[in-house]
Amino acid sequence: QLKQNTFIYELKQLIQEYEINPALIEVEITEGVMIHNMEDAVEKLKEVQSMGVRVSLDDFGTGYSSLSYLQALPLNTLKIDKSFINDICSVDGVQANITSSIISMVAGLGLETIAEGVETENQFELLSKFNCNVIQGFLQGKPMPFDMCDKFLSGDKKSILKN
Repeated sequence: QLKQNTFIYELKQLIQEYEINPALIEVEITEGVMIHNMEDAVEKLKEVQSMGVRVSLDDFGTGYSSLSYLQALPLNTLKIDKSFINDICSVDGVQANITSSIISMVAGLGLETIAEGVETENQFELLSKFNCNVIQGFLQGKPMPFDMCDKFLSGDKKSILKN
């Protein structure tokens, strides 16, 4: 969608039409968006941020991820890919060291970090020690049907699907 010439216009229209506070929106991009035209992506993302919408880089650490993206892109949040979280508690500590380093580096850049794919309390506890305070994954709850989402958003915390 970001590659389309009408993306910014359509985003503005939707925000106005539905009277949404832009600060409540976060646009997630993947590194694939930048492969063909980095300059265009950066320009559009700067405009997205100027509207008050947050920008997140999804699946960081996979594919063609580059630290240069962190310098060039106007980001608010970096999402650490699930592949790093899967083995974060392994005995050799490799994934834990990598993940801890990513979180420290990202914090130094003034960005928030979200760990994707958190499924166990042990993963959560280790991420908390690394100062990663936002997680996403089955530990929080599994995907749910629309009617249960509606109940959850209405305040029914028991509607979250666990294991």
